[in-house]
Amino acid sequence: SIGFYISDHPLNEYGEIFKQLNISAFKDFSKNDLNEALVAGTIMSIQEKKSAKGTPFAIVKFSDNNGEFELFLFAELLVNNRDKIKESESFILTLQKDKSNGRVNLRKILSLEEIINKPYSKVTIELSENYNIEEMKKLLGNKGDTKIHLIINNKNKKIHYNLQDSRKFDFNQLKTMKNKEYVKKIIV
Repeated sequence: SIGFYISDHPLNEYGEIFKQLNISAFKDFSKNDLNEALVAGTIMSIQEKKSAKGTPFAIVKFSDNNGEFELFLFAELLVNNRDKIKESESFILTLQKDKSNGRVNLRKILSLEEIINKPYSKVTIELSENYNIEEMKKLLGNKGDTKIHLIINNKNKKIHYNLQDSRKFDFNQLKTMKNKEYVKKIIV
């Protein structure tokens, strides 16, 4: 591994969800006055070790859009997440600054894949007059856990509908819908 991506960083396609979750770049978090933040990172390397007392820990090198950074993954976090922390996998990290020594500590690690596939609880979709009802039926056809509210613009009026049944609507669905020319906006 030469330490950078030839084409594009794997995190670049998730800009929309990072805005929603208020994700910071590690470099920005380390320089600002915030005590805690969410940071996204892709694992570049993992070195597992044992402390003098025999407790496992790992030094994990992450990469984000602004560079690389290393964090310690201590015993409990390491053991609880060992099966999913693999090189080239991406995560959302809850980081906290230790004021006494200036160190950044990893408090929580969540797979980016899990977050992306997690359904939204409620979504409002506003459509322009030229909407395609058949395509909308297909896009919102799968039952799920998301309550859908539609706003249809029709001759200077806005018509509001709540779909009777909850539907499947996650980040992938959001990306697909935002690319439709008749979707004015989506509020999650």
